Amino acid sequence: MNSYSYFESLKFDHDRVMKKNISRVVGLKNIKVIGKYKEKNKYNYVFLGDKIIDTKDIIILIDNNLLRIDNLDEVKRLDNYMNNYSENIDFFNRNKFKKRYSLIKDRVLLSLYKEIIKVYDYCKKYHIKVKDIYLINYDKNLNNNNMIKELDSLVSAYLLDYEDRINYIYDYMCNYLDNEFNEFNLCDFVDNKCVSRRDLECSGCKNPVVYGCCYTKGRVCPNLINSRCTIKSLPCKFFTCRYLEKKGIKYRPWDYLLIRLFLNRRQMIVLDQSLYTEKEIIIAKLVKRNYIDYLYMGIRKVTYNVFI
Repeated sequence: MNSYSYFESLKFDHDRVMKKNISRVVGLKNIKVIGKYKEKNKYNYVFLGDKIIDTKDIIILIDNNLLRIDNLDEVKRLDNYMNNYSENIDFFNRNKFKKRYSLIKDRVLLSLYKEIIKVYDYCKKYHIKVKDIYLINYDKNLNNNNMIKELDSLVSAYLLDYEDRINYIYDYMCNYLDNEFNEFNLCDFVDNKCVSRRDLECSGCKNPVVYGCCYTKGRVCPNLINSRCTIKSLPCKFFTCRYLEKKGIKYRPWDYLLIRLFLNRRQMIVLDQSLYTEKEIIIAKLVKRNYIDYLYMGIRKVTYNVFI
């Protein structure tokens, strides 16, 4: 990948992570966004990082500023590189492709997630109920609705049983990727031809290939009816063609913190390679456990406890 391609990939990653808020954050499952709170005597209000000093049911408080990454020095340096591409060409020549903004975002989310789970584990040990999680949003102009949603998804998945968690992750990622592709208009279909086909095919072709990635093995995918997919295939939603990948636009299961935290390598491979497959079949493969899965769970548990 040349320096300009790296610049384009970094710019795209910036746009994904630092996207502007266009409305109030909606669809949260466990986190409640509030402007201010009034303490009630029957609950103990605990900010992340504080010690729990009472035996009453608790409400976890999170300062929205903890989810800001725009004020981090590392982000400011990356912004400066992109804003002055020609002056910082050496930086883009040295660096290989990597989702830099995504990695920074994931570090912040993982840190907060661990703090929340510590509270949950403590409360479970001493029979204290976590009543709610309040995220106090002092500044409604902060552009971190996307991060609030992701933090909520991590906590939501943690609180579910194994099979329900698999289903939740599957549906969440399907909705996430649908929104991602629609918001950025990545495939840019015109008359059933995506931007890749329009750019790569000759204008005089008698039978131009249409339907983008849904045209495979010399035929249109049988699940595509009236130009709409009739199944909910997460592997298909992850797939990106070589045309997009050359521009630094790539989606893979292991790129997402939600999947890395709760699924193992075998399950990620299932999500990466089961193209054109219905949800029910994929879920059955994900839920089924074998010896390697149990071995992986033990290793990950040890690693996770040490990391915390």
